[in-house]
Amino acid sequence: MPLAPIDAKGSHFLYQDTGVPAHSTDYTTLVVIHGTAFYSENFKPMFARANEHGMRIVLVTLRDYPGSTTYTSDELSVVFSQDAKRQADFMQQRSQEIAAFLVWLIQQENLPPISEVGGKASGGIAVLGWSSGSSFVLSLVANADKLAPDDRDFLASYLRICILWDPPTYAVGCPLPSLEDFYCLIRDPALAPEEIAESFPPWVSSYYAHDPAALNSIEDLSFSELVSGLKEHPITDPPSHQRPTVLTYTIEQFNENIDMLGAMRSHLPFLSMDRSVFDLNARHAVESAVWPRLKIGLVWCDMSVGDTVLGAWYAIQLSKQAESARPFTAIRLRGANHFPHWNEPKRSIEVVLGLLRGERTNNVASV
Repeated sequence: MPLAPIDAKGSHFLYQDTGVPAHSTDYTTLVVIHGTAFYSENFKPMFARANEHGMRIVLVTLRDYPGSTTYTSDELSVVFSQDAKRQADFMQQRSQEIAAFLVWLIQQENLPPISEVGGKASGGIAVLGWSSGSSFVLSLVANADKLAPDDRDFLASYLRICILWDPPTYAVGCPLPSLEDFYCLIRDPALAPEEIAESFPPWVSSYYAHDPAALNSIEDLSFSELVSGLKEHPITDPPSHQRPTVLTYTIEQFNENIDMLGAMRSHLPFLSMDRSVFDLNARHAVESAVWPRLKIGLVWCDMSVGDTVLGAWYAIQLSKQAESARPFTAIRLRGANHFPHWNEPKRSIEVVLGLLRGERTNNVASV
């Protein structure tokens, strides 16, 4: 699999690429940034369907995951520092790596830029951040003004939409309920890191039967009202189609999809970084005047773990409160857990295509 340079120090991302779709010269490229523990292989079911939908898909493997450059001890010290300013700089550096990758990919592969004929847009790039990967996407947009002017102007001709794919609370800077009000496994101080690592895959890939009234009113509820409607624990004795996704993996798929060592080394510690870093990035991303044509899309899954429902709620609130918000579309995936891209790849690609077509703007819709 190919490697892409992302800085002047020799760091690189490993990536996978479906290549140019057949019979298309104005295709759109979907660049996917994965989440915690479950890395880029998790999007392979969508990857395999790219050509039939006339889309090019590129799966990025973040640093500290197999094939990509590991973080240095100095970089990791910032994550554990509890210094908000240094942590903000750390996330800005991550945004520069994503931008460098996009610039390199466009030039290396001669990707088609955004074009518009008869009011219909084509070409360009959609950047999708799944789960905690949403924090990298938001950081990219929030820190666009800090990129080199040539790179910033170059990307303006390519970036069409950034998609937050079922983001958790920390990725968007959402306040946290107390553990007494709402239990969250990854914040349980009674659990050792090894216990969290063992329990994390089934917990995050289960199905949760949240209160339908709360889900139907997510845009208008207060924080406490939404929390009271969320289930802390997954469905017990679920039907076969609602088993935790990780339990449907073969042994080979489990080993190919999950890297807990990389997650425990750097990605899970991100959760303890100062939440204001992520909150400010999210606010700047939805309000920024840089790349004014760029849209924000939110896809939230209504049977996902409660932490991501809270994350979606907060993203919606930020867009509603912004004085000069970007075009913002929120899509509810009914009956989906945190892994629609694995469980329902065809539906997931169709959602991305709908967002690109701008079928639902500035409202909350569902599919």
